[in-house]
Amino acid sequence: MAGTLRPVGHPPTLERAFALAQQAVALADTLPMAHRAVGSAYVWRQQHDQAIAEAERAMVLDPNDDVSVRSRVRYGVDPMLLGPI
Repeated sequence: MAGTLRPVGHPPTLERAFALAQQAVALADTLPMAHRAVGSAYVWRQQHDQAIAEAERAMVLDPNDDVSVRSRVRYGVDPMLLGPI
């Protein structure tokens, strides 16, 4: 299907990245970057609801973090929040 984002790379590598991102959250649950990493992994796994939840969690942890806000918008929440990305 044209225009569909598909994961590239070796599937075990993607799973390893996901496991490491989850470990980062387990070690530092209050670090927005850890939640963004898990959210990105969920996007690659096409688990968009979970990606949105992680982006929202990152934004709650640091509402002034521009990367967290843009991640939330990128995952499909509040598309008018910041305008074009």
